[in-house]
Amino acid sequence: MRYAVIAAMVVMAATGAATDSEAGERPVVATQDGRIAGFKEFSTEGKPFYSFQSIPFAKPPIGDLRLRVRRKYCCCILMEAGPTTNL
Repeated sequence: MRYAVIAAMVVMAATGAATDSEAGERPVVATQDGRIAGFKEFSTEGKPFYSFQSIPFAKPPIGDLRLRVRRKYCCCILMEAGPTTNL
């Protein structure tokens, strides 16, 4: 039990340190459809850049939207741009 608590504390401390240092580095951009928050990342050379990934541009074509003209994705509040998987 003691080992599990110590391990959990180490993981939380390491994760918290990374999150705290990047918390002020989250870029937020305003678009005509709402605000989007991105991530600060680093290139293979160690250069910082801001990344906005997994941003939907239309509603998913399911149900009545199948094989129809795309409908705009409404993002009226702050949307978190999440990381994608590497292709």
